Amino acid sequence: MGGDGGSIPRRVELVKSKKKPEQANRRAANVALWRHCALSQDRLRVPIVSCRLGRLYNKESVINKMLTRSKVHTTADHIKKLKDVRELRLTVNTSHTDNSDPLNDATGEFYCPITGLEMSGVHAFVYFWTCGCVFSKKALDVATDSRCMQCGTPFTPDDIILINPQTEEEIAAAQKRLAVRSAASCKVSPNSLSSKCSYIKERRRYPFSYKVCIAISAKVCQ
Repeated sequence: MGGDGGSIPRRVELVKSKKKPEQANRRAANVALWRHCALSQDRLRVPIVSCRLGRLYNKESVINKMLTRSKVHTTADHIKKLKDVRELRLTVNTSHTDNSDPLNDATGEFYCPITGLEMSGVHAFVYFWTCGCVFSKKALDVATDSRCMQCGTPFTPDDIILINPQTEEEIAAAQKRLAVRSAASCKVSPNSLSSKCSYIKERRRYPFSYKVCIAISAKVCQ
């Protein structure tokens, strides 16, 4: 009996029906993060690169952005050159097929070589900026030293990049790390700054002050 006024849906049934579209939306968002380029929205394909914010990109899309100097996608405004991204060394999951439905297929195209966990968004994954090797966070938690478990390259805590951070704390930490790195790369010695100012004066024959030159250099580093 239903729909004729003779029965009333229970609260449990209403909650379940509400959760289904929410779960579908979360799944779709998860697929977008882990299987599509954050810049072009195309399907991720090797070679795949990542920035210090942990976002995933097709290397081809990043190169095209730099060549065309496109400003359409603000997602990658912080990427000015190839040194701003790291090419990832991923372990291919042979059980994954490209013809599978990403919304219904829980298998990941790549997996952790240490734990065997699939890189599908269910488990947290990280990579080392020093070498680009990718592992599940659980593998990192059991690491015995500060060397990559796959290639042996040394790394520091600052070299550990969380892929696709989710929580506000994780996102804030990634943004802070990027800001610190950007500030460090923009540090210019007084001597080199003076040389740049002299060069500007000579080329433009305009009496720039030292403070103006500092401001110009700061803008270049933004």
